[in-house]
Amino acid sequence: MNATSLAAELAAAFHASPDDIAANRAGRLGPTQTARLRRSARWNVVGGALIAGVLLLIMLTVADRPWTWAQVVLAVLLGGGGLALGLFTARTLLRSASGGVVERHSGPVTTGTQRNNGAWLRVGDQHLRLPIHPWHVPFETDYHVYVAMPARRIVLIEPV
Repeated sequence: MNATSLAAELAAAFHASPDDIAANRAGRLGPTQTARLRRSARWNVVGGALIAGVLLLIMLTVADRPWTWAQVVLAVLLGGGGLALGLFTARTLLRSASGGVVERHSGPVTTGTQRNNGAWLRVGDQHLRLPIHPWHVPFETDYHVYVAMPARRIVLIEPV
């Protein structure tokens, strides 16, 4: 596969527009990438609220009443923990979207999968979660890996 077709395949896998690619090369997030980070932040809040709601629903339907203090504490901790996780992740994504900063890491990459943690990519000293399938990133070339900071989310990979 030549570098041009590989670059086009990777841009399509990341849903990157030409404006996004130009912005990344200049060290900034592109408009589509910013919108995607904001949408992801909203879904993290929704997910955290759903976790909290489901745990509360389970407590309401399964636990004996009247609740003991331990059941109340458990419900508050589990529900609050789910909501806090969603809010913390959303905050980091929104900071990345509003800051618009992209770091570029260049060099040879390795990819892999972990059973419960999805795909990952290593470039230099960075070990990052890979949001696309690893087979999109063949090993025979060096890459520029653009990472939205501080969320450490890969927004684009292109061959050098």
